[in-house]
Amino acid sequence: MDLKQLRVFIALAADLHFARAGERLGISQSAISQQIKSLEQRVGVRLLNRTTRQVKLTPAGEAFLAEIQQALEKLEAAPRIAAMTARGEAGELRIGYIIPAIVGIVPDAIHVFRDRYPNVNLQLRRLSSREQIEELAAERIDVGFVRSPMHESSLYFQVVAREGFVAVIPSDHRLAQKADLELADLAGEPLVQYNFYPESPYQARVMERCQEIGFRPHIVQQTTDTTAIVGLVASGIGLSILPVSVANIARHPKVVFRPLKELPRWAELSAVCRQDDTSARVKNFLRMLDEFPVPPI
Repeated sequence: MDLKQLRVFIALAADLHFARAGERLGISQSAISQQIKSLEQRVGVRLLNRTTRQVKLTPAGEAFLAEIQQALEKLEAAPRIAAMTARGEAGELRIGYIIPAIVGIVPDAIHVFRDRYPNVNLQLRRLSSREQIEELAAERIDVGFVRSPMHESSLYFQVVAREGFVAVIPSDHRLAQKADLELADLAGEPLVQYNFYPESPYQARVMERCQEIGFRPHIVQQTTDTTAIVGLVASGIGLSILPVSVANIARHPKVVFRPLKELPRWAELSAVCRQDDTSARVKNFLRMLDEFPVPPI
């Protein structure tokens, strides 16, 4: 439809007086009349009842007015929204995360990002590291938080956090009474661990460190689920060596956590996105993450 005709109709609907509407628009009454007549022909119904004494909207005119006012508001906002989207200040950002991230950096990062870009709609999904890599490849998420390092040439990784390790021990185990635990204390103990790749790429380094100090880890069960590992430890299946964040994720009354200070901060958490992603929203998010300090190894 002709936008000029719509604006003439809105002005006339506001004044319900041809002369006053003409003065406000700077056009003649006859021009207004022609525009309204042409608009009614295009719409196919009478929008106004006109007499020598009054101008009144018909029911169809009232309905038409409500619709076009909303449409014109959206149309007028479209250039601004397009510009905001181009700058990464509007639109949608789909984020995947693993549980250690949601009890770590993610809440603070989301809080800062929402304050800075309130018109960006954030969609968060809990996914394993493996699932996030698949969802990024399928373009169903834009950014992920995964365990790293990982070797995926099509993806960009940005380390956002590092943490050390704790021993997870049944509360009735003899080692539970020892305050200062060393890695060597776990020699000969059955271990329940994460699968090695890609859910926990640091696992190999931890196991290598065990061998360096003189014992071969006796792994009796592996899984990708943190809660399952803690549950298996509580049931007496074995002990475990897990990142510090597990103590905040999966507490259990029959399990204690003891720090293993001799192990470096090998458990990395990285933000990840597609290498070819040119979205300003993704760039803004990664730039914001740079403001959070990352502890050294």
